[in-house]
Amino acid sequence: MEKMYSDSSLTALVAVASMPVEDEYFSFPFARARRHHFFQLNDARWALDKLSFSEGVLNEPEYRRFILEFLEDHNRSGIYALNGQRYMTAAVYFLKQIQTWEQITPSYRSHFTYNKIDWLWLGLKCLVHVMPRSDSSEELTVLVHQLKLAPLSGGDTRQTIAVNQEIDRYLARIE
Repeated sequence: MEKMYSDSSLTALVAVASMPVEDEYFSFPFARARRHHFFQLNDARWALDKLSFSEGVLNEPEYRRFILEFLEDHNRSGIYALNGQRYMTAAVYFLKQIQTWEQITPSYRSHFTYNKIDWLWLGLKCLVHVMPRSDSSEELTVLVHQLKLAPLSGGDTRQTIAVNQEIDRYLARIE
């Protein structure tokens, strides 16, 4: 776990392990490829995933429950606990992923495939999951102030509204 927590994309993967697996972004037939791309699971990172967060935690309900009970119990997991600092690391990771998309001009976005838009929505869903649990940090605060999130044309605006609400809650919490 120490090696996983030393990598922001793997920390983000661990932080969203408690998201509902029924979510279409995780259960869709191409979910494995989507996760690997979004969390940048190259061979080196894959080798660090000894507890199988990229596969087993999502696909095996009993194993998932066992791992999450351990990580969420600070007395049992100690330094490996999922805490506000780890959720903050995940929030920063997701914000950077979203900003990468947001920096692409709208006219150029139309050249992106459905999978790239899917990738953005996954980032938004994950950010909504980790923001309420995250500690504050200067980097996170700067990133949320920089994010100008507008709904995708023709897209579902619920996720952008949810992200903006979580950002507002975060900013109110730190002030």
